[in-house]
Amino acid sequence: MKIDLRIYLLKISFIIVLFACESHKENTMQDENSIVKSEKIIEVNELDSLLKNVSPITIIDVREESEFKKEHIIQAINIWRPQIEDTSLSNEGKIASKFQLEELFSTKGVKNTDLIILYDSKGNPDALRLWWILHYYNFTNVKVLNGGLIAWIQNQKPTEKGEEKIKSKQNFKLSEKINLELYVSLEDVEKAINDTNYIILDTRTKEEYNGIELKGNAKRAGRIPNSKWINYADAIDYQNNMLFRNLNDLKWNYKTLDKNKTIITYCQSGVRSAHTTFVLKEILGFKNVKNYDGSWLEWSNSDQPIETTPILL
Repeated sequence: MKIDLRIYLLKISFIIVLFACESHKENTMQDENSIVKSEKIIEVNELDSLLKNVSPITIIDVREESEFKKEHIIQAINIWRPQIEDTSLSNEGKIASKFQLEELFSTKGVKNTDLIILYDSKGNPDALRLWWILHYYNFTNVKVLNGGLIAWIQNQKPTEKGEEKIKSKQNFKLSEKINLELYVSLEDVEKAINDTNYIILDTRTKEEYNGIELKGNAKRAGRIPNSKWINYADAIDYQNNMLFRNLNDLKWNYKTLDKNKTIITYCQSGVRSAHTTFVLKEILGFKNVKNYDGSWLEWSNSDQPIETTPILL
């Protein structure tokens, strides 16, 4: 039987197009399923739109002043770690007092009615430390910019240099009641060490966890007994504008953690572990996640037990 070549080629072309469409549909569904979503995350284009519409927001650049002056998002103010630490304590890095934060935010011109947008340039560990502190004081109208300054610049959004432009002083107030949902103390961690209902998660580097590297003013190298290890940095896509890794990658990264248990995160001073706390709680939906405020600086300078035997990871 003679086959019309034109009809044959049309049928082949139709099959190829149909296959390509189905393949694109499947990939699109996979991409949509892997998108990181949280009401506490704001994307670059969303923030750009808020700026253009003159919305009541305060953008906080959580970096050292020298870095802020080189380049920052337009209208941003600058806050750095020492300003949100309790300087009256011997252990550095711990959460600042309510009064200290109210004075700081008032001086910086922040209003209680503002939506606060936080960012840094390293994947947002410092930004999320401030998010965690504000959550502790029950101020929850806060979002973090996905990718921070890096993503903002890569998307060619407007920046500026020099000093911050402070608005008029406000009367910023925090709640009289603190929120312990995401917080644990040294005593809490001590009780959790041998409790199977808890997982203590070290978010530092492998070298710190294994006691090979001693950082800053920590007195001893090592780790909290019975702690597991997952580096906080594994949740950051360093090849893609410092964004959070996609949802599938994050699920894989934390697959060994039991969602039915309470996860206690820690690092050197509660900064990197605040990042992990956010990822587990706000992105992956873990119900019980708590950040150890004092972290290794406090633990290593106390008489608490530590482990130093290297573990192959």
